[in-house]
Amino acid sequence: MGHFWLLVWQQRSNAVLMLNRVFEKGQLKCHQYWPQEQGDTMTFEDVGLELQTVHSVPGDHYTVRKFRLADVATGEHREIQHFHYTTWPDFGVPQCPDTFLEFLGAVRGSGALAEDVGPAVIHCSAGIGRSGTFVLVDSCLVLVSFLSNSVPIVFVSNSYFRWRKRVPRV
Repeated sequence: MGHFWLLVWQQRSNAVLMLNRVFEKGQLKCHQYWPQEQGDTMTFEDVGLELQTVHSVPGDHYTVRKFRLADVATGEHREIQHFHYTTWPDFGVPQCPDTFLEFLGAVRGSGALAEDVGPAVIHCSAGIGRSGTFVLVDSCLVLVSFLSNSVPIVFVSNSYFRWRKRVPRV
């Protein structure tokens, strides 16, 4: 888990977007890589980082957490936002698009996807379904805002196809 947080540190990311639950359909889908309770810390000695949960705000469809990630050697620290969408089923779709769009709006509203910050780390359990869909929907909404409210459907399908071919399957 230390190398995950090292990635966040090195890329100067200020947000992690998690689109799956730790357990789904009775199976472990993702290790819990953050301290559960407010004030709890995890130390990753192999990479010299420490993570503390500052606060957590659970919602009906997603939870927003704030972490403090610190370099143990230098004392430098950064705030990391954690957006955890909890109702998107594995091998399924959200029950209602409104909840997904609300989640995307919260992420965008936080500044996590702004051009002046490091890239957000986006993940699901496999890395090609839910995370790819998030990236595609966000990209299309950005394009729509720039292209007079229309994006050719061929562009959308070709973009997603090219993206899926580039992402290695685990």
